[in-house]
Amino acid sequence: MKVYSSNNVVAITAVIQDKKTLIVSVYCPPLEDLEDTLADLEECLCYPNEGVIIMGDFNDKHPVWGGSTEDDRGILLLEFALAKGLAILNNQDSPPTFDGSTGRSWVDITLADPATASNIFKWEVDAEPTCSDHRSISFSMYASKRPVHKTNRFRLQNLDPVALKQALKDQLQGQLPQQDNLEKEADNCIHKILEACKCSKPAKQPLKKSKDGGQGTWRSFEAKSAML
Repeated sequence: MKVYSSNNVVAITAVIQDKKTLIVSVYCPPLEDLEDTLADLEECLCYPNEGVIIMGDFNDKHPVWGGSTEDDRGILLLEFALAKGLAILNNQDSPPTFDGSTGRSWVDITLADPATASNIFKWEVDAEPTCSDHRSISFSMYASKRPVHKTNRFRLQNLDPVALKQALKDQLQGQLPQQDNLEKEADNCIHKILEACKCSKPAKQPLKKSKDGGQGTWRSFEAKSAML
């Protein structure tokens, strides 16, 4: 449902993960004052929401979202994002989002509130050609709440260093596979290290119960007190 509209800003709401999310599209022509567009955007963000995603061609430049050029408009947008607590989802190492006769640049920005940003992954500039000088941008979102996986933690001082060294040697004896998915490689390496820690953790010794049912400490103290 459309909830806001101005010359340069249009917003709708959509229910994502049972939350009313404000989805905003922005375009600020290069010859227009960015401050006017940001004023519209600020007004738009006042609409009640439980999350926000902003996607737009702001025609500004800053190394934070790609390239090495910084201009006044880029600084202005960065200050706006910081003031509103918005996360910038762009990958600094991505290809230019604009590639045309006037040059190449990173002028298309994606922002979101931190909670929504944590559910967004695989943000990328698509390589497929479009009917525009701008390249399309895609990203994925978790359809439901992200599962929380508990990770085993180990205190290194509680591990047998000799056993740990041998376990790591056994777990990591081969070179890491050369895969394009670095995240998968990292998860695989972490899993192997955790397995090595498990193997080198000394077995717990069963607690010895006293003959009086485990209450020997306070009874002994009571007996000593009676003798005084």
